[in-house]
Parts: sequence; structure tokens; C-alpha cells
Amino acid sequence: MKTTISWNRKVLFLLAVGLLLPVITQAQDFPEGKGRDRILTACTACHGLDNIANPHQKLTAEEWEVYVYDMVARGAAVHKDELEDVKQYLIKNFAVDKK
Repeated sequence: MKTTISWNRKVLFLLAVGLLLPVITQAQDFPEGKGRDRILTACTACHGLDNIANPHQKLTAEEWEVYVYDMVARGAAVHKDELEDVKQYLIKNFAVDKK
């Protein structure tokens, strides 16, 4: 028996791949670590990972902490038990010292 995939399903599949491919590609630039997976899912629900890894957005540890709380207040799906891991991951991998 031959199964056929409807045109609508093909289009939906291609749209999903097209939307997820940039996220998957960007995720490869994020080092392994505790909090990484939550960041990849919670942050990309609303924006791309370039908001985090943007070379023009250099945040200090304190600024990352404020940023994380702001995003959670706006609805980012980060449980209170994951909050410290998320903050520490961002600080370790993306924070800069501004002097």
C-alpha cells in the first residue's frame, strides 16, 4: 500500500524545518553546560539566539542577571529551580567586564 503525504503536510514540514534550522545552527555555537538546554528552548520561544550571542550586545554579569529576570517577567518559560543555572550559564559564556 502506497502512502501519500498531502501537499499541506509537506508545506507545514518545510515551514517547520525552515524555522528551526537557524535555531539548530545557532545552538551549535552555544557551549555545553548546565542551563544551556533551558536557554535554547525558553529563549527561542520568542526570539532568536542572536539576541544572546550578539557580538554588539556585551553585558556584564549584573546586566545578564537583570536581563534574565526581565525575560522571566515577560513570560520566558524558566522555572525558579532553573533560574540560577540559566543566569550562571549566560554569565560564564557571554558576560564581559566593562571597565
